[in-house]
Amino acid sequence: MTKTDNLRRQRESLYAGLVRVSALDDDLDTLTVDAVQQGLDQALSFVREDVQAYARAEETVLYPALAALFNVHMSSGPLRDHGEITRQFDDLVQSRERAAVRGAVPPELHSQLDALVRLLARHLRQSEDTVLPMLEANLTPKQARTLDERMHAALSGAVAATPRRRGSRLHEDAYATSGVGRPERRVSPGIAGKE
Repeated sequence: MTKTDNLRRQRESLYAGLVRVSALDDDLDTLTVDAVQQGLDQALSFVREDVQAYARAEETVLYPALAALFNVHMSSGPLRDHGEITRQFDDLVQSRERAAVRGAVPPELHSQLDALVRLLARHLRQSEDTVLPMLEANLTPKQARTLDERMHAALSGAVAATPRRRGSRLHEDAYATSGVGRPERRVSPGIAGKE
């Protein structure tokens, strides 16, 4: 078992949900309006219960831990992604409502579902390419366990989620909120990016 296996499993669950949303998009032209509404209900549930919960866990646990452990502050890109996910969720809710009222599939639904899948897949890939390797290479076993426990607690709702504005940073004092502990060594802030 590696230090980031639990984080990778959490992402695998998100990818499985993305596959379902993508399948809905692929099948839109062949489904009845009722089947599309049911599929949208499932997609909305996935975004609300899984994706947005994971985004909150990233903002309340993972990103503050990166700041505390490695002095790496996430660039505005990942936080902007979270705000865009919320906006796309709102757009899907409106499309679901239009489908119910009109009894027809809204023509913009294909592009909305496709945009959501692309955004989430890109966000997850970027994290896998930067954050997970950094954690794997630099966390002590104790820090990895603590981070896993905090992420699990945040995803389980045990950590009270701070209300957030779209794309906002939740905590200024990363040491106080991450709960992971100070690093034994520092690494280069390679993932912060320049935007």
